[in-house]
Amino acid sequence: IATNGSINKSTSDVTVTLTAIISLGEYTAVKSFDVLVQSFTDSERVNYDKASLSVPSRVDDDFDLDLTGTRGSDITWSSSNTNRIYISGGTAVVDRASTDVTVTLTATISYGDYEATEEFDVIVSGNASGSQYTQSCSFSGYDISLNYRYDQ
Repeated sequence: IATNGSINKSTSDVTVTLTAIISLGEYTAVKSFDVLVQSFTDSERVNYDKASLSVPSRVDDDFDLDLTGTRGSDITWSSSNTNRIYISGGTAVVDRASTDVTVTLTATISYGDYEATEEFDVIVSGNASGSQYTQSCSFSGYDISLNYRYDQ
């Protein structure tokens, strides 16, 4: 408990002692009070950790994902398109296509009996650096041409 009266919660319950000193002229009275400051509730932890989450809005390479919130919540992730972003532990593994693709990542944040979800839309940048190839051949008097792109 700060001198201005604000309460800073902890991850566990804490007993603090408040001391009041009252003076009038030559008289002084001192009174102490023990106060229990309760730790965060499950929903407070989850909602704080949910609000603290962030992911990049556009990616072209793998990136890290939080698995534990700052207030101790467990965080699990899922992807709407595992062909473009799949989750491996705390890493979002990106597999680029030839064009931009939007993937929704869903975080499930839980602590105790409380759970919440948060969705993030992530654009996986297209791989415009792919190589264009043309293969031509003749077969029984017919000219055949095949065009294709190789995305790296």
